[in-house]
Amino acid sequence: MAGAGLRPDDDILELGAGTGVVTKLAAPHVRSLLATDITPGMLDVARRAVRRHPHVRFALVDYGEPLPFLDRSFDLVLSGLTYVQDSPPALEEVARVLKPRGRLALSMWGRKYHELTLLSDALEAIGRPRIPPPSPDRVARSLERAGFRAVERRDLDLANTFADVGEYIDYRRGFGKPVGASKALYERYLSSVRRRAEQDAGPDGRFTLGWTLSVLTARR
Repeated sequence: MAGAGLRPDDDILELGAGTGVVTKLAAPHVRSLLATDITPGMLDVARRAVRRHPHVRFALVDYGEPLPFLDRSFDLVLSGLTYVQDSPPALEEVARVLKPRGRLALSMWGRKYHELTLLSDALEAIGRPRIPPPSPDRVARSLERAGFRAVERRDLDLANTFADVGEYIDYRRGFGKPVGASKALYERYLSSVRRRAEQDAGPDGRFTLGWTLSVLTARR
């Protein structure tokens, strides 16, 4: 949050609000915040988490389509693990809805990403393609091509520990079934994820994911 440089008169658009973790942290410090996500279930959780702040609104948004907002509407766009950074048209949309000298704070997976390896192994085991590895350097170049300036990057090493693999699978279910995937394929995939995660669980059954989170900030 410190990298975003929140201001009391900011009107913020949040992409990838998820369960409202960042939304709840940002809400007390800005004038307005529109939290968006592609998953209705995630937004339902976020609404409950942030209901004390009447200046926060919520909207379901498909990031593969043009953003349904007017030009120059926001002072700051927060993008959390949305894959917006991998789409030049999406970055251009972010630039469009930002006011002159508006800011972007974007978080993405860094080079060290345990879960990416795990999920890719699980996909490969059921005959599906692996997930392309993230590249913060490539995203920084994409931001510059989209017209952003003063692009900066900071890497944070993080870890998340689950009581057991079952708790981790419940966490994965929280993301919902991918669009276009059948229920049977989704369950087959989760079973593959479970088998792969069990290989990395500790002797006490605990399961820890470690990763690098890259935070990129830029100015319109």
